[in-house]
Amino acid sequence: MADVVWTPTAGVPFPGSIRYADSGDGTWAPLGMSIGGKLPFQSLTAASTLNTAGAALDNAGVRNNHSLVAVTSAGVSAGAVQLQGSQDGTNWFNLLSTPLTTNTASTVFGPLTSTATLTPVRFLRASVSTAITGGTVSAWVASS
Repeated sequence: MADVVWTPTAGVPFPGSIRYADSGDGTWAPLGMSIGGKLPFQSLTAASTLNTAGAALDNAGVRNNHSLVAVTSAGVSAGAVQLQGSQDGTNWFNLLSTPLTTNTASTVFGPLTSTATLTPVRFLRASVSTAITGGTVSAWVASS
């Protein structure tokens, strides 16, 4: 990816003289904006207790699209996991209008619903919002 200030074909600056990077596929992206996201981050590990807050993913800047994957152990009969966001890593709020629920050992995928689409946050974590009964849950979060 090359750091350039002008188009190679026109030879003139982009509007506002914003620095752009050549993505290598014929497209350009403004520098300072990530094209991709970070790798998925394990927020919860074998958790079951109500209100257990997982480790936080620090995106080192705000991101708009977030996902949550929860994996439950054998024996789980009930429980729920919420995806939470924060701007400062201290004050957290729910990103999903309805938490991910499970009633059996499974892998549950939960991308953000439309009510939380384009919700810019810096920090992301998973939290047990309904106690996990009969087993545990592990959860991964990701942003792009």
